[in-house]
Amino acid sequence: MRPATLVTLLLRIVPHYRVAFLDSLARRLNAVGLELQVLYGQERKGTQPPGVKLDAPWARCVPNIYGRLGSLEVVWQQGVRALDGSRLVVVEQANRLLANYVLQLRRRTQPFQLAYWGHGYNMQSRNPANLSERVKRRLLCEVDWWFAYTELSRSYILNAGFAAERITVVNNTVDSQALAEAARHCAQQQPRELARKLGCAGTNVALFCGTLHEDKRIDFLLQAARQIRRELPDFELLIVGDGPERRSVERAASEFPWIHYAGPDTSAARARYFHAAKLLLMPGLVGLVIVDSFLCGCPLVTTKFPFHSPEIAYLEPDHNGVIAPADVHGYAQAVTALMRNDVQLARLRRGCLHSAQKYSLQSMVENFAVGVEECLLAV
Repeated sequence: MRPATLVTLLLRIVPHYRVAFLDSLARRLNAVGLELQVLYGQERKGTQPPGVKLDAPWARCVPNIYGRLGSLEVVWQQGVRALDGSRLVVVEQANRLLANYVLQLRRRTQPFQLAYWGHGYNMQSRNPANLSERVKRRLLCEVDWWFAYTELSRSYILNAGFAAERITVVNNTVDSQALAEAARHCAQQQPRELARKLGCAGTNVALFCGTLHEDKRIDFLLQAARQIRRELPDFELLIVGDGPERRSVERAASEFPWIHYAGPDTSAARARYFHAAKLLLMPGLVGLVIVDSFLCGCPLVTTKFPFHSPEIAYLEPDHNGVIAPADVHGYAQAVTALMRNDVQLARLRRGCLHSAQKYSLQSMVENFAVGVEECLLAV
């Protein structure tokens, strides 16, 4: 029997939310005669969360070495020494990963394919012309294949001159089976009944769910909420999350009884907040919470914030979410109009549930696996 073709993912660490994806990908590749090997390291000492340790036949922990180059942290992934025999090596697109530079040189003389997995650029960078972003763009084409997070990432990579036929859009997501099951359980209750259990007396309930930091525009959210309340006397706002802006939220909740702060909740039980709400209000940075909104059928309302994560590409205006005006008054008016329009709300909810199928973990695994196969065939 011929040995399986070896495909290696060289990862700095494995976060907990990637485990289900990697396990499913290993099984999917094995079904077509490909062997997945994941070489990963550990976080820098003292960093939280520390990453996970895997007990899987396809995974091997090889310690990282952390250092500094001036003000820049750099990482040497010792796993690079265990890549012999790999037909395809997939690395994360990050300037601080020294192994990437070594592999980009090796691919010129050795028989393996090298691929990037990432965003294309730092979408939260306030200075896209800085040295780090210039280096990242310069090296963007120094690989044989790209596994792009979303269509937004693909557009950037294309504009940098990379060949379209060598880009796979994986549609980044996380394992959401537990949340989906919790959402199905919540669907057995009426939203108003569940809202009352969460302390909301009104019929027009909205939700914010995410980290309470500056990029989420918490002050904007609270100002807009007060304007909405003036238009809709039974409007109430549920806020779930934690972070640097927590005190602002707690002050607002103590001043206004219709603002309810539930604290942080990253468990599947957070589905109850989505089910109780008509809309998910996220005027600032939007990331993977958009997938939660799809699964729970709770349409997201955001703005043209310039620093969204790549998952904003999943939002299809007036199908599964809304991009409202970027000023407080315009945003509040848009939300108020939506709250009053049951027909439009129902259409957006249907769009969310339809999109949940497209952006599932199973779809991401299939997209990635097909990209691996196409990359190997393109040699």
